[in-house]
Parts: sequence; structure tokens; C-alpha cells
Amino acid sequence: MSKHIKKILPFSIIFLLIFSFTGCGGAGGGDATADSTTTKNNYQFKNATTPLKIDTYRPYEISFQLTKDNLVQSGKIVTMKAFDKKYGSVVNYTVITDENGIGTFTYNPPITEPDTKIYTLEYSYQNELSQEIIQNIVLDFNNYTLETQARTTALSLVYMSTIYEDGSGEITNRYRVHAVDSQSNQPRVGIPVSMSLINNAKLKQNNTANGILTKNGNIITFYNNNNINYSTFNIATNDNLIILPTENRLDAKYLGGWIIEDANDTNLTLSNSEANITTVDKLTYIVGNEVRLVGDTLAVADVVNVNNDNLTDEDGYIMFDVTFDPKLAGHTVTLEAHGEADGQRVGVSQISSFRFDNINAEPYVIDDVINERKEITLTAIINNSEPLSNLELDKDSFHTKTNSTSTICHINQDLSNFNTDKDGKIKLIVDTHESVDDNGDHVVTTCTISWDGGMSSIYREY
Repeated sequence: MSKHIKKILPFSIIFLLIFSFTGCGGAGGGDATADSTTTKNNYQFKNATTPLKIDTYRPYEISFQLTKDNLVQSGKIVTMKAFDKKYGSVVNYTVITDENGIGTFTYNPPITEPDTKIYTLEYSYQNELSQEIIQNIVLDFNNYTLETQARTTALSLVYMSTIYEDGSGEITNRYRVHAVDSQSNQPRVGIPVSMSLINNAKLKQNNTANGILTKNGNIITFYNNNNINYSTFNIATNDNLIILPTENRLDAKYLGGWIIEDANDTNLTLSNSEANITTVDKLTYIVGNEVRLVGDTLAVADVVNVNNDNLTDEDGYIMFDVTFDPKLAGHTVTLEAHGEADGQRVGVSQISSFRFDNINAEPYVIDDVINERKEITLTAIINNSEPLSNLELDKDSFHTKTNSTSTICHINQDLSNFNTDKDGKIKLIVDTHESVDDNGDHVVTTCTISWDGGMSSIYREY
């Protein structure tokens, strides 16, 4: 609004104020009038957005100011009455008035043009006498045009930062989900989004596109055309199925996470029975849950909304924290986010890692190089406390350094084992050749074998 109203002037000096409200995305909303409202116990909605002229597919604001005896009412709960989804939706069905008595609903138009060009919504406030004060909003669809590209929504999932807590030792990776239209130029505001993960991957089908998703009535079923027996992988109720994107399978309708409601040898019955899908084949996927054994230790991970936000903000963003035990640092995780836009399911997924850069190993020093083949051990440690268990390391992240140009100290990559054991130990085979002086006498030289460490030195598990 152009200014905040803290007190309504006496009737003798009232001026009729006409406000114009604009919807998110830059276009106008409806004309502001105060008609079509009830008045009880001197409560009234002022400066209410009505009619709301719907021209394109984008969010719109429905604003009002609640007063009593012409004084603004702050901290009051105002509720939008339920209405047919074929006329659109609102982000929150309840809002709380601010210090100026102002409240705003965010309205999203329907994804198909309605047959009825004029439709009326109602929101209300219940006063201390349990009387209902009602305000009407007329939706005008006479100039509503709908572009196919504007109707669809895409989600992206982006890593932002890593946070370490000294007290608890827990590590957090912060991620951001961004909701945009399919042209990536319109943020989708107020979309409910949730995020989940698979820490313990019971079944990995990320390199084989053989999953099939189908819907029969209200039942959504997932199965594998290679006749996989799901019971042999201990897949159970409440496990998570995450469908991954591939070059030819990129539709947000089925990507992301699905909760398994029932599992038998050949089929998985999934939640979200109202999802807008048809049969889709050639899907890659991961099935699992949040708890796994790393080395000889149980390690868990979870996901929470940052600041308890569960809706995308005015820029289409929502933040999530993936928090995990230090033992999981460097290991692989499958992440997903999914939500609902205009009654349609949207999702995104990716295979990632539990990120933490403080992973290293103390160098091994050979004090006197002679002609020999020597087995040495390095120990990879997370944050100087936890062993980096059961991971394959990049062989090119290991190096040797000598204090003489004539000394040979070489890691034999064919014979070395670049996988850590449960205690983080790495067994390397080093071939060395001594340095001699001009008389052929042995010269004492050193060789240092080191590892780069960090996330770039660790291979993903799948």
C-alpha cells in the first residue's frame, strides 16, 4: 500500500481512498473498495482488494485492513474460506494482521481457464462475540490468458555451505531449493516444499534405467522390469524411493522422493495417491532410509527446514539443513525435494556427498631411502577425531616428495590399495631407489608420502 493507516479519521473529514494493489510479478491486482463486507460489533474490513482481475498465470495479492470503531486491529487471525480448486488456490488460508491491521493472502490462478468468468471468494474474522465478519473478493477471469509454459513449475536443489558445531560435533550442509516456472524467469511464491534423503542406499539403480511408475485409480505402484525381488534388499514400509533425473526423464511430476506405503517381492506401493502422473518407464532410482552402518558405527542424518519455513519465499526460495554425524563425512547421500504447485506434484533429486573439508591424513616420512619395495600406512581422519571408513580414494591425490633430485620414491598404483578400511587406514606400496654421491657412496635422503585430503580426493560410493 502507498502508506500505513494507524487511525481512521472522524467521519466529518473522511476522504474516500482508492488503492490499487499489484500482484507478485509486476502486474496489477484489483480495485480497492470496501463494499461486500459485513459489519458486526463495529468491526469492518477496509481497503479490501476487490475485484481481482486475473490476466495471466502469476501470484496475486489479496489485501485488506481490519478495523474496529475505525481503529486498526493488529494480531488478528483472518481466514479464507475453502473454495473450488478449479478457481485457483491461496498459499495460506489464514493470515495474521500486522501492526497496521493489514493482512495479505497470496492467490494463484488455476492451471486451466475456468468456464465461469466471475467467481467470488470469501474471507472472514470471528470477533470476541463469535460473530463472523465476512469480506467478498470478486475474481474476474474475463481477460485471463494462459500460456502452457507458465503453468509448469521446476525445482532446483543447490548446495550452499557447511556448518560445524563444536559442542555437539554435528555437521550441517545447507541447501537451497528454488522454484521457478519452466522458463526459469518467474519465481513461484508460496509453494509448500519438503526435503528428504537416503543415507543407507539399500538398492541402487542409478546406472540402470529399468524402473516403472504407474497409476491405477488412486494407487501408485513402482516396479522393476528386470524382475528384482525387493524383499531380498530388505525394502520395507516407510523406506524412501528417490527417482533420479536422466537425459530423457526430466519431468518434475515424478522426480524426487516417494514414501513406500507397502512393499512385496515385485511391487512398491507409493504415497501421494493424488499425484498427476501417467505410466513412466526407464527410470533410475535409489531405495533406502536414513540410518546406516559406517565401519562399525551406526550413523544417522536428517533434514529440517531452516527457520521452520515450509513455503517458498517471494523469490521462490526455501532453505533446508542436512545434519549428519561426523562419521558420515565424505560418504554418499541421495537428496530430494518435492512439493505441490497448483495441485500438481513437482520434485527434484540428486546424488551428492556429506560435505566436510576437514578430512586429512598425517604424512608418512621415510627417513633414509634405500633400494626397496616398502608397504606404508596412512590413516584418513575426519576432523582429527573420526576415521574415514570404507571409502575409495582418488589414487592421484597421493604424492611423494624427496629432498634430492636423484632419489626415486614412487607409489606403485598397481599394487597399492586406495580404499580405507573401517579404521581409515590406507595401505600403499612405495618403490624407492637410494641416492649416491659421485663416489657411489650412499647418501641419506628422505621421502614424504602425503594425501591431498578433502572432498575432492574421495570417490562417491555410487
